[in-house]
Amino acid sequence: MSKLRLPRYPIYIPSKGRWQKSVALTARVLIHDQIPFKLVVEPQEHEQYATAFGEQYILELPFSNRGSVIPARNWIKEHSIQQGHARHWQLDDNIRYFRRRYQSKRITCNAGIALGVVEDFS
Repeated sequence: MSKLRLPRYPIYIPSKGRWQKSVALTARVLIHDQIPFKLVVEPQEHEQYATAFGEQYILELPFSNRGSVIPARNWIKEHSIQQGHARHWQLDDNIRYFRRRYQSKRITCNAGIALGVVEDFS
């Protein structure tokens, strides 16, 4: 059995109105692949997301209804900096799977491997 590869940098997933497991695809993939992450949600949706995914995956924004995802993305960047991270991931909440290329074929792979390879490259 191979050793689990985790990304070096924290993963944030800004999400709004997609607490149903059939819609918040990225969270499902990362949970399946045992990759730590935080769903960044507005206060009024905290309970729905926590019920669907577990409190350990939730990070609540200090504001709500700002009209776009940009304020949330800016808040995530500041949160990451305050936590002392040199970099971080911000992923869309609709990623179905991660793939890698091998011999001109796209092969589904563990999210930790896919993200780690990008980190190695950057």
